[in-house]
Amino acid sequence: MEDDKAPHQLSRVAASRRDDDPAIVERHHGPGRCRRRRHRSKDRGDADRRAIDRPSTVPTAYDLHLSALALFTVRQEAEIIRALELLGQAIESDPHYGPALALAASCHVYLHVGGWSRDPKANSRDGLDLAWRALRVAGEDPRILARCAYVCASFGEDIDAAMGLVERSLELNPGFAQGRNFSGWLRLFAGQPERAIEDFETHQRLRRLKPTNHPGIGVGYFFARRFEEARKSLLVSLHDSPNWVPTYRFLAACCAHMGRLDEAREIIERLRTLTPVIAPVSQVWRDQADRELFTAGLRLASTSKPGAPVVTTSSLLSLASARTGRHRGTEQDSKC
Repeated sequence: MEDDKAPHQLSRVAASRRDDDPAIVERHHGPGRCRRRRHRSKDRGDADRRAIDRPSTVPTAYDLHLSALALFTVRQEAEIIRALELLGQAIESDPHYGPALALAASCHVYLHVGGWSRDPKANSRDGLDLAWRALRVAGEDPRILARCAYVCASFGEDIDAAMGLVERSLELNPGFAQGRNFSGWLRLFAGQPERAIEDFETHQRLRRLKPTNHPGIGVGYFFARRFEEARKSLLVSLHDSPNWVPTYRFLAACCAHMGRLDEAREIIERLRTLTPVIAPVSQVWRDQADRELFTAGLRLASTSKPGAPVVTTSSLLSLASARTGRHRGTEQDSKC
Protein backbone atom coordinates (compact mmCIF):
# COMPACT_ATOMS: atom_id res chain seq x y z
CA MET A 1 0.00 0.00 0.00
CA GLU A 2 2.82 2.40 0.83
CA ASP A 3 4.34 1.78 -2.62
CA ASP A 4 1.01 2.52 -4.32
CA LYS A 5 0.70 5.86 -2.53
CA ALA A 6 4.22 7.05 -3.16
CA PRO A 7 3.81 7.88 -6.90
CA HIS A 8 0.65 9.88 -6.19
CA GLN A 9 2.37 11.85 -3.42
CA LEU A 10 5.34 12.62 -5.66
CA SER A 11 2.97 13.74 -8.38
CA ARG A 12 1.26 16.18 -6.03
CA VAL A 13 4.62 17.61 -4.94
CA ALA A 14 5.73 17.92 -8.58
CA ALA A 15 2.46 19.62 -9.49
CA SER A 16 2.80 22.13 -6.69
CA ARG A 17 6.36 22.89 -7.75
CA ARG A 18 5.23 23.36 -11.37
CA ASP A 19 2.59 25.84 -10.21
CA ASP A 20 5.19 27.87 -8.32
CA ASP A 21 7.80 27.85 -11.10
CA PRO A 22 7.23 30.88 -13.42
CA ALA A 23 9.06 29.27 -16.35
CA ILE A 24 6.88 26.15 -16.23
CA VAL A 25 3.69 28.19 -15.76
CA GLU A 26 4.52 30.41 -18.73
CA ARG A 27 5.38 27.44 -20.92
CA HIS A 28 2.14 25.57 -20.12
CA HIS A 29 -0.35 28.39 -19.55
CA GLY A 30 1.05 31.46 -21.31
CA PRO A 31 2.51 34.79 -20.09
CA GLY A 32 -0.78 36.12 -18.62
CA ARG A 33 -1.15 33.19 -16.24
CA CYS A 34 2.51 33.65 -15.25
CA ARG A 35 1.99 37.32 -14.35
CA ARG A 36 -1.03 36.47 -12.20
CA ARG A 37 1.01 33.80 -10.41
CA ARG A 38 3.83 36.26 -9.82
CA HIS A 39 1.47 38.87 -8.37
CA ARG A 40 -0.10 36.30 -6.00
CA SER A 41 3.37 35.14 -4.93
CA LYS A 42 4.45 38.72 -4.24
CA ASP A 43 1.27 39.39 -2.26
CA ARG A 44 1.87 36.30 -0.12
CA GLY A 45 5.48 37.39 0.50
CA ASP A 46 4.39 40.89 1.54
CA ALA A 47 1.83 39.45 3.92
CA ASP A 48 4.42 37.14 5.47
CA ARG A 49 6.84 40.03 5.96
CA ARG A 50 4.14 42.17 7.58
CA ALA A 51 3.35 39.34 9.99
CA ILE A 52 7.01 38.97 10.95
CA ASP A 53 7.70 42.71 11.27
CA ARG A 54 4.54 43.52 13.24
CA PRO A 55 5.63 44.54 16.80
CA SER A 56 4.13 42.63 19.66
CA THR A 57 1.68 44.59 21.78
CA VAL A 58 2.56 42.49 24.86
CA PRO A 59 6.10 43.17 26.13
CA THR A 60 8.04 40.12 27.20
CA ALA A 61 10.32 39.87 30.24
CA TYR A 62 13.24 40.40 27.87
CA ASP A 63 11.68 43.57 26.40
CA LEU A 64 10.98 44.98 29.85
CA HIS A 65 14.53 44.19 30.95
CA LEU A 66 15.99 46.06 27.96
CA SER A 67 13.80 49.09 28.63
CA ALA A 68 14.82 49.07 32.28
CA LEU A 69 18.50 48.76 31.37
CA ALA A 70 18.31 51.93 29.26
CA LEU A 71 16.82 53.81 32.22
CA PHE A 72 19.31 52.30 34.64
CA THR A 73 22.28 53.76 32.76
CA VAL A 74 20.93 57.31 33.25
CA ARG A 75 21.70 56.99 37.00
CA GLN A 76 19.04 59.40 38.22
CA GLU A 77 16.37 58.86 40.86
CA ALA A 78 13.26 58.97 38.68
CA GLU A 79 14.79 56.70 36.05
CA ILE A 80 15.97 54.14 38.63
CA ILE A 81 12.52 54.00 40.22
CA ARG A 82 10.89 53.56 36.81
CA ALA A 83 13.43 50.87 35.93
CA LEU A 84 12.47 49.00 39.09
CA GLU A 85 8.81 49.16 38.10
CA LEU A 86 9.55 47.67 34.68
CA LEU A 87 11.75 44.98 36.19
CA GLY A 88 8.99 44.14 38.65
CA GLN A 89 6.71 43.48 35.68
CA ALA A 90 9.40 41.37 34.01
CA ILE A 91 9.90 39.28 37.15
CA GLU A 92 6.15 38.85 37.57
CA SER A 93 6.03 37.59 33.99
CA ASP A 94 9.01 35.27 34.49
CA PRO A 95 10.06 34.81 38.15
CA HIS A 96 13.19 32.90 37.10
CA TYR A 97 14.57 35.44 34.62
CA GLY A 98 18.05 35.99 36.06
CA PRO A 99 19.09 39.19 34.22
CA ALA A 100 15.96 41.01 35.43
CA LEU A 101 16.47 39.82 39.02
CA ALA A 102 20.12 40.90 39.01
CA LEU A 103 19.44 44.30 37.46
CA ALA A 104 16.63 44.95 39.94
CA ALA A 105 19.08 44.19 42.74
CA SER A 106 21.49 46.72 41.24
CA CYS A 107 18.72 49.32 41.18
CA HIS A 108 18.47 48.98 44.96
CA VAL A 109 22.23 49.62 45.19
CA TYR A 110 21.80 52.80 43.15
CA LEU A 111 18.94 53.93 45.40
CA HIS A 112 21.27 53.35 48.34
CA VAL A 113 24.34 55.18 47.03
CA GLY A 114 22.19 57.99 45.65
CA GLY A 115 20.55 58.56 49.03
CA TRP A 116 17.14 58.07 47.42
CA SER A 117 15.77 55.31 49.63
CA ARG A 118 13.16 56.24 52.24
CA ASP A 119 13.85 53.05 54.18
CA PRO A 120 17.53 52.08 53.80
CA LYS A 121 17.19 48.83 55.76
CA ALA A 122 14.25 47.61 53.70
CA ASN A 123 16.03 48.71 50.51
CA SER A 124 19.11 46.70 51.48
CA ARG A 125 17.01 43.67 52.36
CA ASP A 126 15.13 43.82 49.06
CA GLY A 127 18.33 44.21 47.07
CA LEU A 128 19.98 41.22 48.72
CA ASP A 129 16.85 39.09 48.30
CA LEU A 130 16.81 39.79 44.57
CA ALA A 131 20.53 39.06 44.30
CA TRP A 132 20.19 35.68 46.00
CA ARG A 133 17.23 34.80 43.78
CA ALA A 134 19.27 35.71 40.71
CA LEU A 135 22.21 33.60 41.89
CA ARG A 136 19.95 30.57 42.34
CA VAL A 137 19.07 30.65 38.65
CA ALA A 138 22.38 32.07 37.35
CA GLY A 139 24.06 28.81 36.49
CA GLU A 140 27.30 29.74 34.72
CA ASP A 141 26.15 33.14 33.45
CA PRO A 142 29.09 35.51 34.13
CA ARG A 143 26.91 38.62 33.87
CA ILE A 144 24.63 37.55 36.69
CA LEU A 145 27.47 36.26 38.86
CA ALA A 146 29.45 39.51 38.65
CA ARG A 147 26.49 41.83 39.10
CA CYS A 148 25.20 39.92 42.11
CA ALA A 149 28.69 39.92 43.64
CA TYR A 150 28.70 43.72 43.39
CA VAL A 151 25.26 43.95 44.98
CA CYS A 152 26.16 41.65 47.87
CA ALA A 153 29.41 43.52 48.56
CA SER A 154 27.62 46.88 48.37
CA PHE A 155 25.19 45.79 51.06
CA GLY A 156 27.87 44.53 53.43
CA GLU A 157 28.09 40.82 52.62
CA ASP A 158 31.42 38.99 52.84
CA ILE A 159 33.86 40.72 50.50
CA ASP A 160 35.98 37.61 49.88
CA ALA A 161 32.94 35.56 48.87
CA ALA A 162 31.81 38.35 46.55
CA MET A 163 35.28 38.54 45.02
CA GLY A 164 35.17 34.80 44.42
CA LEU A 165 32.00 35.24 42.36
CA VAL A 166 33.61 37.95 40.24
CA GLU A 167 36.71 35.84 39.69
CA ARG A 168 34.50 32.96 38.59
CA SER A 169 32.73 35.22 36.09
CA LEU A 170 36.10 36.23 34.61
CA GLU A 171 37.19 32.60 34.40
CA LEU A 172 34.05 31.88 32.39
CA ASN A 173 34.66 34.89 30.13
CA PRO A 174 38.16 36.45 30.35
CA GLY A 175 37.14 39.23 27.96
CA PHE A 176 34.10 40.23 30.04
CA ALA A 177 34.45 44.03 30.30
CA GLN A 178 31.69 44.53 32.84
CA GLY A 179 33.24 41.83 34.99
CA ARG A 180 36.41 43.94 35.18
CA ASN A 181 34.27 46.92 36.16
CA PHE A 182 32.68 45.03 39.06
CA SER A 183 36.06 43.62 40.06
CA GLY A 184 37.40 47.16 40.26
CA TRP A 185 34.65 48.28 42.61
CA LEU A 186 35.15 45.27 44.84
CA ARG A 187 38.87 46.01 44.96
CA LEU A 188 38.02 49.52 46.14
CA PHE A 189 35.64 48.13 48.76
CA ALA A 190 38.44 45.84 49.97
CA GLY A 191 41.00 48.65 50.23
CA GLN A 192 43.06 47.83 47.12
CA PRO A 193 42.94 51.06 45.06
CA GLU A 194 45.92 50.40 42.80
CA ARG A 195 44.59 47.03 41.67
CA ALA A 196 41.15 48.59 41.27
CA ILE A 197 42.57 51.20 38.90
CA GLU A 198 44.11 48.41 36.82
CA ASP A 199 40.74 46.66 36.57
CA PHE A 200 38.97 49.86 35.54
CA GLU A 201 41.58 50.61 32.91
CA THR A 202 41.19 47.09 31.53
CA HIS A 203 37.42 47.59 31.45
CA GLN A 204 37.84 50.79 29.47
CA ARG A 205 40.25 49.16 26.99
CA LEU A 206 37.89 46.24 26.41
CA ARG A 207 35.08 48.67 25.68
CA ARG A 208 37.40 50.95 23.65
CA LEU A 209 36.71 53.93 25.91
CA LYS A 210 39.03 56.56 27.35
CA PRO A 211 40.50 55.27 30.63
CA THR A 212 40.09 58.59 32.47
CA ASN A 213 36.32 58.69 31.92
CA HIS A 214 35.59 55.98 34.49
CA PRO A 215 34.54 57.39 37.91
CA GLY A 216 36.06 54.38 39.65
CA ILE A 217 39.53 55.44 38.50
CA GLY A 218 39.11 58.80 40.22
CA VAL A 219 37.91 57.05 43.39
CA GLY A 220 40.94 54.77 43.17
CA TYR A 221 43.29 57.74 42.95
CA PHE A 222 41.50 59.32 45.92
CA PHE A 223 41.99 56.28 48.16
CA ALA A 224 45.60 56.01 46.95
CA ARG A 225 46.00 59.61 48.20
CA ARG A 226 46.85 60.82 44.71
CA PHE A 227 44.52 63.80 45.07
CA GLU A 228 45.58 65.83 42.03
CA GLU A 229 45.07 62.87 39.71
CA ALA A 230 41.82 62.02 41.49
CA ARG A 231 40.42 65.52 40.96
CA LYS A 232 41.26 65.55 37.25
CA SER A 233 39.83 62.08 36.68
CA LEU A 234 36.62 62.77 38.60
CA LEU A 235 36.04 66.02 36.69
CA VAL A 236 36.45 64.21 33.38
CA SER A 237 34.08 61.42 34.42
CA LEU A 238 31.33 63.98 35.12
CA HIS A 239 31.13 64.63 31.37
CA ASP A 240 29.81 61.09 30.87
CA SER A 241 27.67 60.95 34.04
CA PRO A 242 26.91 64.56 35.03
CA ASN A 243 24.35 63.60 37.69
CA TRP A 244 26.03 60.64 39.38
CA VAL A 245 25.95 61.38 43.12
CA PRO A 246 29.07 59.42 44.29
CA THR A 247 31.30 61.33 41.87
CA TYR A 248 30.32 64.64 43.47
CA ARG A 249 30.93 63.27 46.95
CA PHE A 250 34.44 62.09 46.14
CA LEU A 251 35.23 65.24 44.18
CA ALA A 252 34.15 67.43 47.13
CA ALA A 253 36.18 65.34 49.60
CA CYS A 254 39.19 65.43 47.28
CA CYS A 255 39.08 69.22 46.84
CA ALA A 256 38.72 69.68 50.60
CA HIS A 257 41.82 67.60 51.29
CA MET A 258 43.68 69.62 48.67
CA GLY A 259 42.72 72.87 50.41
CA ARG A 260 40.45 73.95 47.53
CA LEU A 261 37.62 74.77 49.93
CA ASP A 262 35.73 77.22 47.71
CA GLU A 263 35.58 74.60 44.96
CA ALA A 264 34.57 71.94 47.48
CA ARG A 265 31.68 74.11 48.70
CA GLU A 266 30.43 74.65 45.15
CA ILE A 267 30.44 70.92 44.55
CA ILE A 268 28.50 70.34 47.78
CA GLU A 269 25.87 72.87 46.67
CA ARG A 270 25.48 70.99 43.40
CA LEU A 271 25.29 67.73 45.34
CA ARG A 272 22.42 69.08 47.45
CA THR A 273 20.32 69.44 44.29
CA LEU A 274 20.78 65.72 43.54
CA THR A 275 20.38 64.05 46.92
CA PRO A 276 19.42 64.84 50.52
CA VAL A 277 22.27 62.63 51.78
CA ILE A 278 25.61 64.42 51.63
CA ALA A 279 27.72 62.12 53.81
CA PRO A 280 26.27 58.59 53.79
CA VAL A 281 26.86 56.23 56.68
CA SER A 282 28.20 53.17 54.92
CA GLN A 283 30.47 50.27 55.73
CA VAL A 284 31.07 49.53 52.06
CA TRP A 285 34.67 50.77 52.40
CA ARG A 286 36.10 47.93 54.47
CA ASP A 287 39.32 49.71 55.39
CA GLN A 288 38.86 52.06 58.34
CA ALA A 289 41.49 54.53 57.13
CA ASP A 290 39.67 54.79 53.77
CA ARG A 291 36.36 55.47 55.51
CA GLU A 292 37.91 58.14 57.70
CA LEU A 293 39.59 59.83 54.74
CA PHE A 294 36.32 59.96 52.81
CA THR A 295 34.10 61.14 55.67
CA ALA A 296 36.65 63.70 56.89
CA GLY A 297 36.86 65.22 53.43
CA LEU A 298 33.09 65.44 53.09
CA ARG A 299 32.76 66.91 56.57
CA LEU A 300 35.36 69.55 55.77
CA ALA A 301 33.73 70.40 52.45
CA SER A 302 30.21 70.71 53.85
CA THR A 303 31.01 72.66 57.03
CA SER A 304 33.66 75.13 55.83
CA LYS A 305 32.56 78.75 55.37
CA PRO A 306 33.37 81.16 52.52
CA GLY A 307 36.65 82.96 53.08
CA ALA A 308 37.90 80.35 55.53
CA PRO A 309 41.69 79.89 55.59
CA VAL A 310 43.13 77.11 53.50
CA VAL A 311 43.33 73.95 55.56
CA THR A 312 46.42 71.83 55.11
CA THR A 313 46.22 68.07 55.31
CA SER A 314 49.73 67.26 56.41
CA SER A 315 48.54 64.91 59.14
CA LEU A 316 46.22 63.15 56.72
CA LEU A 317 48.98 62.87 54.16
CA SER A 318 51.26 61.38 56.79
CA LEU A 319 48.59 58.79 57.45
CA ALA A 320 48.30 58.37 53.68
CA SER A 321 51.98 57.59 53.38
CA ALA A 322 51.77 54.84 55.95
CA ARG A 323 48.50 53.62 54.51
CA THR A 324 49.91 53.45 50.96
CA GLY A 325 52.79 51.35 52.21
CA ARG A 326 50.33 48.92 53.77
CA HIS A 327 48.33 48.82 50.51
CA ARG A 328 51.40 47.87 48.52
CA GLY A 329 52.37 45.12 50.90
CA THR A 330 48.85 43.76 51.04
CA GLU A 331 48.37 43.90 47.28
CA GLN A 332 51.63 42.16 46.56
CA ASP A 333 50.76 39.36 48.94
CA SER A 334 47.16 39.01 47.77
CA LYS A 335 46.20 36.45 45.17
CA CYS A 336 46.15 37.68 41.55
